[in-house]
Amino acid sequence: MNKQDLLKLLLFVLLAPMIAACLKKGSDDPLLSFRTRTMRLAGDWSLKKFTLDERSVVQTTINFNNTTCDTAGIAGTKTQNETVNNEFSGQQLNSIVSNTTAGVGETFLYDIDFQYNLDIDKKGTYKCQGSYSYFDNSIQEQVNGGFSVRDNTWYWRNDNQSKSAVTFVNFPLIDVTAIPNTGAPISYNDRTFNLLRLANNELVMEYASLIQDTIQQISNPVVDTSLTTCIRRTTTISNVEEDAEWEFEQ
Repeated sequence: MNKQDLLKLLLFVLLAPMIAACLKKGSDDPLLSFRTRTMRLAGDWSLKKFTLDERSVVQTTINFNNTTCDTAGIAGTKTQNETVNNEFSGQQLNSIVSNTTAGVGETFLYDIDFQYNLDIDKKGTYKCQGSYSYFDNSIQEQVNGGFSVRDNTWYWRNDNQSKSAVTFVNFPLIDVTAIPNTGAPISYNDRTFNLLRLANNELVMEYASLIQDTIQQISNPVVDTSLTTCIRRTTTISNVEEDAEWEFEQ
């Protein structure tokens, strides 16, 4: 190998990691970018579009060791279904929440003026703030409010080579189901997103999950009977499926 070929090989070895870091990682990423993914992620982002489809089924079964113990007539199985559909664009959040329990259902509609801004620092912290305004039919009043978090942390979920998923600690999630409890369409939780597209002025993240859980409880209810010792068994089976996509712009 002559000196010129050796120099080319050395140059390739030195540049290969840099080139790999700039190549496409997300499914909709640009083919090549000369800014690292950390540099592209950092910046002041405004939410452009948001969609959420959430489906949950909770089945609760109560059994007693003796029918005499069921003095309140609560033995049996009840199923609760809930669906949440959110669409956000043009600073307007439209939400439909439907609940059905034991065949009886109710639906809540929300039309919310909404703003959401995310400021990500390349050193691993972020700030988030926003505002909301909607008419609450339950109290027949207009509700105006805001939310803000500062100095929360973020980190690449996987190794530094791929950087295809990012975790935000205590992230403000758009959650209209929180309105009956807090009045705000926001809840907070750690959340890991897959990055579908990370360009200079565009950020698209997705979150998809399926959580299945079974809880069994045994108790000894106090029942006025001398026939038997009462034992109540409660089994709760839950399935929660969520698909969400967040699109930001600078």
